[in-house]
Amino acid sequence: PYSAPMKLLLGWDTPVELSTVPGTSENVHLLYANEEAGKIHRVTLGSGTYYVNSTPVDYDEYLLFEARSLTPEGVPEDGMLVWHVNENVYLEKVFSGAQPELPNSDEEYKFTDVVETPHIADTIVDRPFSGDPSSLVHPSDLWPYDDYDDVLSIVPSGVEYQYKHPSLLPALSAAPYYDLDASLDISVTEIMRIDPGVTFHYGVADEPPPPPPEVVSFTPLITYSGSGPYRRAWLHMDVSGNETATSFTITLDYINGEGLPQSEQWESSGGDLLPVDLTPLLPNQRVTLSATASDGVVQSDPVIVELDAVTLLGDINADDIVDDADAAALRGVLGLSEADADYRPWYDTDGNALIDERDTAYIGYWYGQTRLTE
Repeated sequence: PYSAPMKLLLGWDTPVELSTVPGTSENVHLLYANEEAGKIHRVTLGSGTYYVNSTPVDYDEYLLFEARSLTPEGVPEDGMLVWHVNENVYLEKVFSGAQPELPNSDEEYKFTDVVETPHIADTIVDRPFSGDPSSLVHPSDLWPYDDYDDVLSIVPSGVEYQYKHPSLLPALSAAPYYDLDASLDISVTEIMRIDPGVTFHYGVADEPPPPPPEVVSFTPLITYSGSGPYRRAWLHMDVSGNETATSFTITLDYINGEGLPQSEQWESSGGDLLPVDLTPLLPNQRVTLSATASDGVVQSDPVIVELDAVTLLGDINADDIVDDADAAALRGVLGLSEADADYRPWYDTDGNALIDERDTAYIGYWYGQTRLTE
């Protein structure tokens, strides 16, 4: 008997087309090829164009499903054969003059080939195929193999086998010679022999949802104006997102002057926000800023940044006043440098990146000063 690809090429059969529309779900019953109503089923993976002397010739790439019976088909047992056909290979070899009579001569790039089950025997991995010699059909070519509950998945990179048997490996990729990078996600499951023929469930995954919005860049920065304890800390924020982001939410988490956690929040359509005066809001501390993007429906994961805010220089213990307690607190951090994890910029009153005795002079000079709250 001739194979499914040969029957189609000779015009002896017209296949039943399986839809590739996302969301497709149907149960398929393949009757054996020797049955009068037995039909080949086809799923088209994609189409392309081959140019012959500047003349376009269309070609398809597809999978064929046919049920074959032990008698009188000449196969080792009943089951379903799955064929991968890539017409482009044949066109290339015919019109390039490269062995048109042997369209399967390249083991890595075949015109047609059997998609074996995951249980393909090691002894027959290297089988050339050049027609339909049934002696080359092995039991592991036929789905389902030995009643294993295997799944055949067709994805953009080719064919993936998913094993449902605990003694087998979880996955195996095959068919590296697939031409078309079609964005398909097709599954063939519940493959069973039901006389006369084989049944399976055929499904096409729903279209994936659009990518979520994303914060691409979030660059907060604190600058200072004024001098001495009369400085002000200004928070600048620049935010942008991917093409789906339409708005942004920026949140500032901090401890207020009463020692209680507090948050401020701003909405933005992107770009630079007007500077925010942090001085009335909070004593010296490391603040947390987070930015999320939204497309009007879905909100992204936050991008989180920490910054040190200095609203009263010399207020070592961050209690909103420069006094004796700060002199005592400074003695506990002497020797720290900017490279140390415990370093904080409000300890470093002279700004030389080192906490030393010189910083105590600032505390004495500005003794009694408090944070500006207006």
